[in-house]
Amino acid sequence: MTNGSKVYITGRRPDVLESTVKQYNTGAGSLHALPGDVSTKDGCLKLAKDLQEKEPKGIHLLVNNAGIARDDNTKFSSNGQPDMTSAEDISKHFLKSEEQQWMETFQTNVMGQYFMSMAFLPLLSKARESTPGYTSQVVNVSSISGAMKGSSNGQFAYASSKAAFTHMSRMLATTFKDVKVRVNVSPVSEPIEARHVR
Repeated sequence: MTNGSKVYITGRRPDVLESTVKQYNTGAGSLHALPGDVSTKDGCLKLAKDLQEKEPKGIHLLVNNAGIARDDNTKFSSNGQPDMTSAEDISKHFLKSEEQQWMETFQTNVMGQYFMSMAFLPLLSKARESTPGYTSQVVNVSSISGAMKGSSNGQFAYASSKAAFTHMSRMLATTFKDVKVRVNVSPVSEPIEARHVR
């Protein structure tokens, strides 16, 4: 915030947000807590509405960086690695994964990011229109896990969700190009970016 930016942070626990604001609200800019839940459509819509009341001229940047990993039953660091030469052992190990773990991972890591981007698009477009010479953008924080081959150390749900998130970012970039809102995703092996627009 040393460049004078006004930054809103969001999360489900107001006490953690307020503690973060208290600790990091220094410099020329300002940090503000905006409690909310990015893992549901209603939560994303509420956050956009709350922010529109605070910033009627819009915002220049949305950073989607919420992410969870629910591969607790299969990750190698806590469950060991199956015998990768045994079909039965591989199957037994990875079938320990539960449907709910996959659903929660994709809900936060893909669906939530989709609804945040769509809910905030009007605010991003409004800021671009009210600030000539600046292009608003969405920055999606993915993971190299979504681009690499292999079992991602037993975290199939997490790595798959990040691959989906990276591809969704490409789709958002092409969808938002005509309203001149850029979408970038990081970190991946190669930068994915919508065309630069002014």
